[in-house]
Amino acid sequence: MVAGGRDSVLAHVAWKFPGQTETLATEALGYILARSVSSRAALCETLRTGGAGVPLLERVATEVIGKQGERLDLVGFDESNTERVLIEVKFWAGLTDNQPNTYLCRLPKDGEPAVLLFVAPEQRLEALWVEILRRAATCFDLGPDTTVGGLRSVAVDGSLRRLMLTSWRILLGAMASRASIDRDVSAQGDILQLDALCEREDSEAFLPIREEEFAPAVPRRMLGLKRLIDDATDRGRTLEVANREEPKVVSTEGLQVRPRSYGYGRYIRIGGMYYAWFGVNHELWARQKETPLWLRFYEDAAEAAQRTLGGQSYGFTLPTGVEYDAVLDSVVGELQNIAKKVNS
Repeated sequence: MVAGGRDSVLAHVAWKFPGQTETLATEALGYILARSVSSRAALCETLRTGGAGVPLLERVATEVIGKQGERLDLVGFDESNTERVLIEVKFWAGLTDNQPNTYLCRLPKDGEPAVLLFVAPEQRLEALWVEILRRAATCFDLGPDTTVGGLRSVAVDGSLRRLMLTSWRILLGAMASRASIDRDVSAQGDILQLDALCEREDSEAFLPIREEEFAPAVPRRMLGLKRLIDDATDRGRTLEVANREEPKVVSTEGLQVRPRSYGYGRYIRIGGMYYAWFGVNHELWARQKETPLWLRFYEDAAEAAQRTLGGQSYGFTLPTGVEYDAVLDSVVGELQNIAKKVNS
């Protein structure tokens, strides 16, 4: 839905108040659902894909306090003012003691469809769903686990009550699509604001650790990238740029190897004149392009890079499935092409 790196007022404000993102997202989602019929319709349509034929919600309330002291993020009411849909907003905080079982007990037992829906980042769905089901299975008889259209769902105690999990991307995408069809311009703008907040939270948050990330392949890859940076720099110092007084593709005279907070690298001059940092940039890797290796131009070179390369930062395209020498050749070849462009 949203181009990489797009920000919004909501995302900016959330970043100024760490620890409050879930609260802000809850209020934003509640605001949209309460004021937009098309958004509520999209929510119900999404739930129906998971087997819950809930009616169109008449109203939505946020931060509802239950009889046992539980605090529900969002509650959707049908035309008879029955709590038909409970929504719990998640980014990276853990489940509370009440989740999901106290909330499942709260769903109406009137023989009509009702849902407890968790919304979370896509990268968290697998681990979160396992924990939700593990907890729910201690108190309830759960039906078969199904996944349709990015929505995970199980029936509870053989009834029309269901426990569900979906991603922010799936839910907000459905809401934005329906708002566009219904020409609900106000809701479209609000959804984009919330989507930008979710995107920023996904890109900045500490992701759950996977066991395979501790394997030796990860540090070996980082050590290999360090070698690649040094070798490409050394080779670049031996290559000439045509028709320039300064004949080298890469110059390091008077410049230092300088690791930064975002990764290992060094300062260089491209084509003998444009000042840049060359190395692994985890921040740009996470946010802009799927590559660890970057040039970041500074000072007057930033303007030249913007004009000739389309941005102040340049991400290298690394070949996969080939030996080291082929990767090195590719990186040096890109350095040569960059030197020609900035000197043209």
